[in-house]
Amino acid sequence: MKPSEKEVRRALKLYTSEDGQLHDGENPQVGKSGNGMLYLVLSHYMLRDLGMYGAQDAVEFSEAVGRCKVGDFFTRGLFTRFRGHKGQDSQDNYIGIVAGLDLWRSILNEVNVQLKEMYAYGEKNNWCFNTVSPGKFSWGGWFGRYPAFTAQLDYALHGETSWWKDVYLEYALMNPKKEGQDGYFLNYLIAQTLPPYKDGLKAEVNKQILDKWGSMGAMFEDYFQNPNHPLAKYWR
Repeated sequence: MKPSEKEVRRALKLYTSEDGQLHDGENPQVGKSGNGMLYLVLSHYMLRDLGMYGAQDAVEFSEAVGRCKVGDFFTRGLFTRFRGHKGQDSQDNYIGIVAGLDLWRSILNEVNVQLKEMYAYGEKNNWCFNTVSPGKFSWGGWFGRYPAFTAQLDYALHGETSWWKDVYLEYALMNPKKEGQDGYFLNYLIAQTLPPYKDGLKAEVNKQILDKWGSMGAMFEDYFQNPNHPLAKYWR
């Protein structure tokens, strides 16, 4: 039986920190999971699939992203895991942010601006998103190691990418890393950003998850080791 929207939102609130990010445990402090933006965006895709998403979710996403912005004019397009975080962010959260911007494109006016700023920052800094020392190269912040992310950003902003990135992207989406669940749900978010003519590839990414777990919720139950986490309980 389909849960009520009130029930789902009450459960999500229990796992949401005061900065609007979703976490892996109840009543979380800010920064508890480190992947709060990623989980927030996944929850919005779940709400979409349940027919429960709306403008207020877009506003909350926009506010949560705004809290992750780093610094000043020269660092536009650079995001950290959460406000006040001093460590290096990962491509995982950037994949989530791009997928969230794409999801809310029809509601949020700033989508193309933020995508352009992210792209411009990447180009200017050789695709190094160093949140510890902005502007300086670091291996941990070099997202050029992940052509699937830069291809996702290309598609979200331009609707196309270079042929070699496209080849790599299709290979990455068809061959998720097998040792955990995160490769599958990161591929899921990247696939959501693709244009309609890539619907066949998007369907294959969904099929991989269904073949392995039976549902998105079962995948997240395995990932969180918690059947009551909202992503596990309701994304069925």
